[in-house]
Amino acid sequence: MDKTNNYFGLSKAGRQWNEDAYGISEKYGFVLDGATVLSGEHYTSSESDAKWYANKWAEYLKENINNDESIFDILTKGNDKIIGEYKAIVNKKDIIDYPSCTCALYREVGDEIEFFVIGDSAILIESSSNHYFSIEDTRNKANDGIVINMLTQIAKDEHKPLIETIKNHPEIVRKTRKNKNSLGHYFVLSDNTQAILNGISYRMPKKYINKIIAITDGYAQVYDTMYIMTLEKMISKINTYDDALKIYNKLYKAQDKDNTCDKHPRHKLRDDATIVCSIINK
Repeated sequence: MDKTNNYFGLSKAGRQWNEDAYGISEKYGFVLDGATVLSGEHYTSSESDAKWYANKWAEYLKENINNDESIFDILTKGNDKIIGEYKAIVNKKDIIDYPSCTCALYREVGDEIEFFVIGDSAILIESSSNHYFSIEDTRNKANDGIVINMLTQIAKDEHKPLIETIKNHPEIVRKTRKNKNSLGHYFVLSDNTQAILNGISYRMPKKYINKIIAITDGYAQVYDTMYIMTLEKMISKINTYDDALKIYNKLYKAQDKDNTCDKHPRHKLRDDATIVCSIINK
């Protein structure tokens, strides 16, 4: 937990361990969402290789995000380093599926704030003119939407709860996951360092920003899956750590009420949920 008057971070595990990671300071903020490999491979000492990968990224970004280089150069060097460490642990064994993670980050660069997103973690902004908007990469969401739609139809045909259908048909998710970091599909941080060049990056004058929030898709369920409130309302309501925690608790209760995932289709009861927030000009 990081908490000051100007910035804070919150991360909650969706199961026994948390594959999300984050960093927050006066100058930057980021969230990372590790994806469990579907091959069952596990080489690191962490609870999962996805957790190891996300945490390695968090360590690297905390040390390097403020370097005087392009964000693409920083991330490329970081991925080469981290994947190199992973290969050393694996020790020349054949790797079927490398760990991966999404990333949403922002950093102060002179009089501007630079944003970068890859995968389905997002950045939410409240502007100085009280305009609310998001910076996000929807390709990962499109992939998940197709998967959930297919599984929902199978659940209907088989007359079973969605959460049971997902467990019974892992091949549906495996098939679409193979498309990651390939032309025409979705991109995340993983072994293919060139995929980073498909990330989305923008800059905006700092003086025009009131608030920046970065979230993983587990927290985004507040507005895009469980429909507890709109994106605009959520951005406006989160101004302190306690605000973020209160909204997370509402999400948690809503997920419990739909424990078969049929009313609000999703891959599991709850996902890891992470948020960082910087108050810029309030």
